[in-house]
Amino acid sequence: MQAYDGFDWSAWQPFLVSAPVNHAPTVTAPNQNIAHGANVAASSLFVVSDADGDAPTRYHFYDDTIGGGALYRCGVVQGERQAIDVTAAQLSQTTFTGSGTDQLFVQASDGFGWSGWTPFTVTAPVNHAPIVTAPSQSIAHGVDVAASSLFATSDADG
Repeated sequence: MQAYDGFDWSAWQPFLVSAPVNHAPTVTAPNQNIAHGANVAASSLFVVSDADGDAPTRYHFYDDTIGGGALYRCGVVQGERQAIDVTAAQLSQTTFTGSGTDQLFVQASDGFGWSGWTPFTVTAPVNHAPIVTAPSQSIAHGVDVAASSLFATSDADG
């Protein structure tokens, strides 16, 4: 750097500025089993740590399984096989609803760097379609019959 007094410039003086190196956050996400149809907070599926003590500012999620469960951000279902960007404020409004086994990935940013993608699976019992039984029936002409009396349903999932 140089200084100027209005008449002359000083000689150049070199100097160094050192700042601490940022350490990207790390994400731990164990495989999990959840109840069929359970709607779980995405934040309960993983843990973020940061050696610098920086708070996470953003998250990315990726659902690598076609069919099965789904990620929801702010109540809106998110597409499969695409990165889903979630701010720290949106994380509390991000959920996963399971059915079958889903391969998911998550990464976190501290505003300075991103963790690597961390894979994990979420397994929930597979959905069973309901069964409808509708036996043939004879009814008299002009008789009102409740529609609910014409069939029966059952569902293995309750």
